[in-house]
Amino acid sequence: MTDNFQALLLKVSTDPSLDGGDLLHSTRLLIEAALKGLNIHRAGIWLWSEDRNGIECELVIDSWHQLEVESLLLQRQDFPNYFAALDKERVIAADDAHQHPSTNEFSATYLTPLGINSMLDVPLRYKSNVIGILCCEHIGPARVWRDTDISFASGLADLYGRAKNAANSLLYQRQLEANKAELEQTVKARTQQLEENLSRLKATQQQLIESEKMAALGNLVAGVAHEINNPLGVAITAVTAQQESLKKLLGYFNDDRLSRQKMQTFFQFSDEALGAVTRNLERAATLVRNFKKTAVDQFVYDKEMIDLADYIEMVTSNLRPLGKQYQVKIRVICEGAIPIRTFPGAIAQILSNLVLNACIHGFAGRADREDNQVNLCATIDAPHVVMRITDNGNGMSAKVLANATQPFFTTRRHLGGSGLGLSIVYNLVNQQLKGQFTIQSDVDQGTCVVIRLPMDVDRP
Repeated sequence: MTDNFQALLLKVSTDPSLDGGDLLHSTRLLIEAALKGLNIHRAGIWLWSEDRNGIECELVIDSWHQLEVESLLLQRQDFPNYFAALDKERVIAADDAHQHPSTNEFSATYLTPLGINSMLDVPLRYKSNVIGILCCEHIGPARVWRDTDISFASGLADLYGRAKNAANSLLYQRQLEANKAELEQTVKARTQQLEENLSRLKATQQQLIESEKMAALGNLVAGVAHEINNPLGVAITAVTAQQESLKKLLGYFNDDRLSRQKMQTFFQFSDEALGAVTRNLERAATLVRNFKKTAVDQFVYDKEMIDLADYIEMVTSNLRPLGKQYQVKIRVICEGAIPIRTFPGAIAQILSNLVLNACIHGFAGRADREDNQVNLCATIDAPHVVMRITDNGNGMSAKVLANATQPFFTTRRHLGGSGLGLSIVYNLVNQQLKGQFTIQSDVDQGTCVVIRLPMDVDRP
C-alpha cells in the first residue's frame, strides 16, 4: 500500500467522529477518503435489505455531476448476476464494468448514462457478517484496479464496521438512558400512586378506628345508662315517699291533729329518705363523672401523671355494667399506688377494648355459667409497670392466636365484628405508650394479655 493510502487511512482511523456514534458523518468521511485516495469521482455505501433481496444506498457522492444520492434501491430480481456475485462476499474488481460478468447488467441503465466504466465493490463487515458494500466507481476511460487500490478500499470498508459499532453503542446507550428515564418516571408515578393509596388507606383505617371507638363508647353508654337507672330509681322512690309523708304531715297540721310523736316520725322518715336520695344521687354522679372522664380520655390523648391503680378502678366502674350484661364479673387487683406518667386515654381505650373483647368473644355461649370472670391486675416492676388482663373464658386456638392482632381479623364477622379491637390495643401499647404487648391463650383455658409500660412514657 502506498504512503498516500496509509496516510489517508491513518487520518480517517484517528478522526474522533469515527468513534463518536454519528454514522452519517462517518459514512461521509469514508466516502470522501475513497474519492481522494482512489482519485475517482463517484463512491457510495450500500447496505443489504433485511431479506437480502436488495441493497439500499446510504449515501453516494458524485463529484463529477455535483450531486449526492441517499435514496436508491437495487433489487435482486433486476440484477441477478450482480447479486449472485455479492452473495460470494468477495471483492468485485470490474476493470471494464460493461463487460465484467458481475456488472454488465448495469451497462445500459446505469453505467452508460453516468459515464462509469470501472467499478470496485468491497464488502462491509460488522460482527463477522457482511452488511453491505463500499462501491467505488471510475468515471472516464476504463481503469485497472491495482492490489493497492483494493487494499485501501478494503481498509476503509473495515473502518465502517468500527463506525457502525460506535453508532450502535451510542444508540444502545441512549436507549438505556431513555429506558432509565422511563423507569424512573414509572417508579415515580407508582410511588406517588402508592403514597396516595397509603394515605387513603390510613384515612380509612383512622375512620374505622374512630368507628370502633364510637362502638366501644356506645357499649359504655348502654351499660352506664342501665346502671345509673338503679340509683336514680331509688332516689325518685325516696323523694316520692318523702312527698307523701309531707302531705300527711300537712293534713295533720290542717286538722289540728299534729302531735309531737307524728313530728318525730316525720323527721326520722325524712332523714332516712333524704339520706337515700343523697347516697344514690352521689352514686349516680360518680358513675357519670367516671364515664365522662373515661369517654373524654379515649378521644383526647394528653400526657398526665396518674395513679394507675385508681385509674383502672375508675375505668372498670364504667365497664362493670357491661360485665353484668354478659354475666361476667370484673375484678381489679392492685396493691397500693402505682404512679406513672402516660396517656390515660390510651389506657382507658385499651382496658375498654380488652374487657369488651373478653365479654363478647371469651364468654360467648357461656352466659349460663356463674364463674365467668375478668381480672385486671397491675404491679410495679421499676422502671416499668405490668398490667395483666386475664379471663377464664373460651380461649383461642393457635391459628386464631397467631392472627389475633392483625387488622380486620375476626371470627365473628358474620355477627358484625370489625376485627380491629386487639389491633388497636396492640398499636396503642407499642406506639402510643412505648410498651410491649404479649398474649397467651389456649382453647378452653382462657386468655392472658400482658402489657408492659414505662413508668414515664418519655423515658421508655
